Amino acid sequence: MKKQDIQQVVKAVEKDMAQQCPDLAGALGEMLARKAKVIHTPEQLKIIATRKRLNLTQSEFSKKINTPLGTLRDWEQGISQPNGAAIVLADLLNKNPELIEDVHANA
Repeated sequence: MKKQDIQQVVKAVEKDMAQQCPDLAGALGEMLARKAKVIHTPEQLKIIATRKRLNLTQSEFSKKINTPLGTLRDWEQGISQPNGAAIVLADLLNKNPELIEDVHANA
């Protein structure tokens, strides 16, 4: 894909969305150059910070919150968004870290 192709893609996307996408051309260029950076949402960062604050590995944390390890990894890698329940749980655990022992007793 060439720079001209990127501009055509951007124009098509902007037309479909009926709005400007000022960062899209740069993001596509980075992706093609394999220099794309992962940008995390606040919700994803909250999950990461909570796990680290509790000093748990991804595997340990996923078991504690009864979530598949792959799902947790997707959240932390910026691939998908944590659901509302996971975000609320992270808020609770940030305020009361001792609750982690009660969250999933079988872990």
